[in-house]
Amino acid sequence: MTMNTLRDLVTLVFVGRARATVELAGAALAMTTINIACKSVLVGLASAVNTLAGTAYGLGAYERVGETTQRALLVTTTYAALTCAVFATRGEEFLAATGQDAGVSREAGRFLRAATPGVLCYAWTQCTMTYLHSQGITRPQALGGVLAAIAHPILCYYFVWRWEIGVIGAALAWSASSAVCLATQVAYATVWRRMFRERDEALALKRDMCWPGWQLRRAISTEGLREYFALALPGVAMKMEWWASEMTVVMAGYLPNPEIALSALSIYGSTNAFVFDASIGLGVASLTRVTHELGAGNAKRARRAVAVSFQLIACVGVIASVGIIVARKDWANLFTSREEVRELVSELMIALAAYALFDCAGAVQAGVMRACGKQSLAAKIVVVAYWIIGIPLSLALAFGAHMGALGLVLGGLVATVVHTGALGFVIARRLDWDAEVVSARDRHALSTSHAAEAGYVPRSSSFALLESARANDLTRQYGAAV
Repeated sequence: MTMNTLRDLVTLVFVGRARATVELAGAALAMTTINIACKSVLVGLASAVNTLAGTAYGLGAYERVGETTQRALLVTTTYAALTCAVFATRGEEFLAATGQDAGVSREAGRFLRAATPGVLCYAWTQCTMTYLHSQGITRPQALGGVLAAIAHPILCYYFVWRWEIGVIGAALAWSASSAVCLATQVAYATVWRRMFRERDEALALKRDMCWPGWQLRRAISTEGLREYFALALPGVAMKMEWWASEMTVVMAGYLPNPEIALSALSIYGSTNAFVFDASIGLGVASLTRVTHELGAGNAKRARRAVAVSFQLIACVGVIASVGIIVARKDWANLFTSREEVRELVSELMIALAAYALFDCAGAVQAGVMRACGKQSLAAKIVVVAYWIIGIPLSLALAFGAHMGALGLVLGGLVATVVHTGALGFVIARRLDWDAEVVSARDRHALSTSHAAEAGYVPRSSSFALLESARANDLTRQYGAAV
């Protein structure tokens, strides 16, 4: 995730250094639109795989890992295709209709049209990423991100600087590097795993059974989709935090000197996303570990995993905040030579240092809530913190108190403090880990019941034996809970 956000930063650097301020603002507005309309929704839709497949893997129901992933592929591909069609045909018109500057909207529309292949790649990357995460596999995702991050500046150099294609070239470079990330993960899941198996044959067998072959009939079953959307839609709602953050960039387009405000807020937002994604690794690790432990019936180990994650993320947050303060005066020099933009970015970085401290903790908290299937509760907290408190406060400070861009980010800072505090209270005071073990097993039992009613039988006989043995073991340990 960090490497993906780094590519967004590199895109702004190349456009800002090579083109006019209006093109930097257009690229920033387009990337914000993609984040709100595509990335955040796709991440939310794919997040159901983490909960369902992670628990299934911990419980020993390995074939359901692949089944859930196939369902996610169908859902995310459909959504991505629809949004790409809108971007390709009506992107510029939509942005202009919202009151954005005509020149900025024109450049943003050009970026959106050229970025449509990258949106599809991003959708599929999220599915393969969550499929691998649910099995405790992280290396191919990291490798794919690094390779894409290496390829992206090279592609930007040729498309933006050497061939002077401008924002279209930046969008094509983003799409191409997104394809590199996807190809790396697919290659690992298909070719590499077969050529170089894990030394632990039992582990290799488990992971082999996670992909039982294409089962489209099961993927599009009514009960399966109902179960999936019951977690996926609240998962999308949890991303309203992301929408609120990106809305500050959109609202900057209505401030005086929108080119300056949009450019500065885009640098602020991309830096914020980069710092947040640096903590996502711990969020994913806690999510994967907790789902596995809940599926295996280990309440104490799940609680211990959460405690360790919070201790580590506290260190990450402090380091990130200190780094932002130290580098705040020179950071904007990477993106632009305009003095007005650099001064505004330096001012906003002070607020970002405080924001990052709480936002890093929120990354781990969100992972814990998804692991427990509490997406609906987490989404309600997001709505209150960001959309009832944060956004109105941002508008009041920016336009009512005439604080401009600083007012927009201060409203977001208050919102993230409320959000982090509320999630922390729920996790510390309201989660009963023994009850969460029972809930995780109940979700699996319901899925198994629907599959049996539909006449579905796992294709692998070894899967059936492992599942039966695992169920007997769990029954002996937790028979009273069943």
